[in-house]
Amino acid sequence: MKKIFIFVLIFLLLVTTLSASKSNLGTFKKGDNVTLIQTCDNCTYVNITAIRYPNSTAFIENVVMTKDGTKYTYNLINNYTSVIGEYTVTGVGDLDGDTDSWVYTFQINAIGFESTDARSGAADRGVYMIFGLATLLFLGFLFLPQDKTKTDEMGNLIYGGNNRPFKWTFFLLSVLFLSIGLNLTFISIYNDIGDTQIGAVYDQLAAGSLYLFWFSFGLLLFLWVFTTIATLADKKRMKQAEATGSPTTFNYR
Repeated sequence: MKKIFIFVLIFLLLVTTLSASKSNLGTFKKGDNVTLIQTCDNCTYVNITAIRYPNSTAFIENVVMTKDGTKYTYNLINNYTSVIGEYTVTGVGDLDGDTDSWVYTFQINAIGFESTDARSGAADRGVYMIFGLATLLFLGFLFLPQDKTKTDEMGNLIYGGNNRPFKWTFFLLSVLFLSIGLNLTFISIYNDIGDTQIGAVYDQLAAGSLYLFWFSFGLLLFLWVFTTIATLADKKRMKQAEATGSPTTFNYR
């Protein structure tokens, strides 16, 4: 019994020195380079026998890892990290002169962070707040009066104008926040589904929501550049009218 116990203990020590040093490498962003790492104190070489996609298809086989002391690395370029899911890496090394195998996994998703209950909860609350802001801004667009006027105590019109720049600013900001919320939602769904036909649809929807964000941002920028130029032009005309004694009623924007 004692001999069996000693044999099992030695076997566990040999295995943990190489194969158990890494069980999961972590989570990385889709399309990023990933440095695969393995450590072994008593090896002269460590090779990767296969790297497999989440569907178990091997796309790299029998490569030599680069040695740096007791650390061995292999750089997996971004061309191979375009699939969402869990990758499996298997390899061998000459632990104490004897060939021994090892295996570990790593995850690829759209954001590069591991999904946890706390992080998912915080993300959900953040998305709800973004959709809430989008709703409030849209209500501001609906209820903000389009025209504005100011009269004196006798009821005479001092100036007339409009709220269009502010009204449409509320609308474009609501679209901006809506596109952000949709983008985060679609990315989260895509991470959960992975690279399937349905997942590809959500990936395209996430890209579309990002385009919507930049389109709305461009319109918002154009709106306020145009409004600023028009306002400055009105003020310049008002000063010219005052200098010549002409009426100075203008529609301020």
